[in-house]
Amino acid sequence: MKFFGFYTYPDGGRGFYRNYLIENAYTDWRQWLWMIGTPILSVFIYKYFRKNPQKARSTIVVLSLILIFSRLTIQILPQFADDKSIFHVLPFHLCSITTGAMGVVALFNIRILKPPIYTLGVMGGIATVLFSDAFQSTFINFYDLLGIIAHTLIIIVPLIEKASGTFSFEIKHTPYVFLAC
Repeated sequence: MKFFGFYTYPDGGRGFYRNYLIENAYTDWRQWLWMIGTPILSVFIYKYFRKNPQKARSTIVVLSLILIFSRLTIQILPQFADDKSIFHVLPFHLCSITTGAMGVVALFNIRILKPPIYTLGVMGGIATVLFSDAFQSTFINFYDLLGIIAHTLIIIVPLIEKASGTFSFEIKHTPYVFLAC
């Protein structure tokens, strides 16, 4: 159950399995692949949806559902695998809120919330791609894999909408971004 569930460490602690054999994630090829691959993937996706804007909405729906279900999985599944408090479910950090919110905002096309959610999502996604701790272990568990996918998608979803012309990052929306913070 190292991939899906919680692991009991020799000291009695429980958590997602990580062996911490990689002291610095920047020495791991997977971190570099993610850091280099995400911008390259983003450019190709942007160019594709710039030429094919009619396919953007169906892609956004699928990616939004992936974001929502990945967030629900990460928040709810540990409650069945561990004896932690129910408050562990609450998304107290920005990535949890942004991942779930972006999925809902993009899925239901809530235009008023797009500027703050998309801007925070792109900034947070880029920061996570650059400074992630997902690759400090030689073993990638299910939760790290979902986190990698979700953080990549919170960069890509706004780019698809920008490329298709349904969203634009504009300076006039800056107050909404600060209000969301």
